[in-house]
Amino acid sequence: MLSVSDKMEVIVQGTISALGYLEDGVYYQEPDCFETIRDLIRFLRTDSRNLLARKICGERNIIVNDLIPIIKSDNLKEKMFDITLRLLANLTQPAIVSLQGKQPEDRDEWQTFWLLEENLRRAKLAFADVRFFAVLKEKLEKYFLHTVSHSFLQLFIGHLHLHC
Repeated sequence: MLSVSDKMEVIVQGTISALGYLEDGVYYQEPDCFETIRDLIRFLRTDSRNLLARKICGERNIIVNDLIPIIKSDNLKEKMFDITLRLLANLTQPAIVSLQGKQPEDRDEWQTFWLLEENLRRAKLAFADVRFFAVLKEKLEKYFLHTVSHSFLQLFIGHLHLHC
């Protein structure tokens, strides 16, 4: 009989496998990739005290193997970019944040802390990818240009109303 922890591990492993795969530099998303990423975010939000979902995501190195390749995909839809970036930000938070800002107190907590730190170290090099930053730059420029121009337009219209 599987324990609750073992069952959760199987579920998280299966969920990660349902994201898609990288082949010859191209990431092929499975049809339910968006929902799968949402599930992983939910698993992290409701993670157990021993941070099982976070550990598995790190051990499987989904930052390198899935998330960054998804973001670099051609013709990536905005919703997919947004949710992938949310999961990426969640998984790259410092290990101490995952422990609610508290220093580990016992041997198991220290093991978890060092495992999370090692997972972050393994993923670090993936952020040196030029294509990844080109995509981020493009998305941020589009966001800020839209936001700033929209805010400026609202300010201008508000100014017109004051003087008319």
